[in-house]
Amino acid sequence: MGKSYNQVSGEIAAIQRKTITMAFSPRFSFVSQNEFRELVEGKIRLSLYDFSNGKGDNATYVYFNLDLADFKYLFQCAKQMYLPQPYFQTKIYGKTKEVQGQYTGMCKSFRLSVTRNEIRSDQSRSMYPWSIQITNGYGRAKPGPVEGTFFEEKSSFVEVGKVSILLTDIEFLDRLEALNAYLDEYRHYAASKLLETGEAKIQELYERSSYQEDIAQGSQQAPYEDRTANGQQRSAAVPAAGTGQTVPAAAQAGSNTRQQSSQPILHATPMVLTQGFAALENNWCVTKCMIGGNEYTLFLQNNQVSDLTEARDRGVAVMANLYDYQGRLYYHSLAATN
Repeated sequence: MGKSYNQVSGEIAAIQRKTITMAFSPRFSFVSQNEFRELVEGKIRLSLYDFSNGKGDNATYVYFNLDLADFKYLFQCAKQMYLPQPYFQTKIYGKTKEVQGQYTGMCKSFRLSVTRNEIRSDQSRSMYPWSIQITNGYGRAKPGPVEGTFFEEKSSFVEVGKVSILLTDIEFLDRLEALNAYLDEYRHYAASKLLETGEAKIQELYERSSYQEDIAQGSQQAPYEDRTANGQQRSAAVPAAGTGQTVPAAAQAGSNTRQQSSQPILHATPMVLTQGFAALENNWCVTKCMIGGNEYTLFLQNNQVSDLTEARDRGVAVMANLYDYQGRLYYHSLAATN
């Protein structure tokens, strides 16, 4: 049966047996404003509490933090009353080591097993086909292939607690359905807080961009490429830093022309820098930027680099005044955002 509470609790979708309680504890939060379209991030703590030997210190409490993707997978399996293969997950908190006690130098480790068996060993049909088992303990962590990730060293795991529970098809589906309903409502709540501001900022960037049509239509030809009459791109490669080559003639001519005539036509454009700044001669440098899903070469003077350094380091979009001279893209200044 479902668990009832006389006070506010962070648990949801609880099931209580005579000596075992299972519960889910969602730990959701809004994503940052820069990632507002993702809406929600977080994990779901699945916990099992076994008080067959008594409560308090005599009870066994274990838990496992499910990623949202794992929850969605198990929910789909529950709806189909089918599990293609046993589901196993192992996690180790490699960033935090125990500093005292018998597990000094080891890290907390967590294991989850979900299986479904319709037929019992005596060939009769099982009333409780779903089995959930959580094991907690300690292990030695090793760095994973991706920075900040860890895996458990083989044969290092020491078990400190294990609890299992059997569920019917109806119980498993009903509990995950309740949890999914809460997740949906939380997404709606997040959307009410994030979408209006986020979409307004995106729209403002689009409206300020002179290249909105290229972004919407996915133009196949970059507007700043220098091409010959037959459509082939000219040899307009940017000189590599340290080669002794000067800035291309077009860049120097553009600089002279701007000094002798009126200001160039500027386009306020949202862009993201994708490379560092490569130094050229005559106080010029070059970088790469993304505009509307396409990458362009961008020229600027050395004294303008400080305008864009922070945006490059953070990998965020910046609104810049750009202009086109002889098929090449140049930076002029930061554009006003108000």
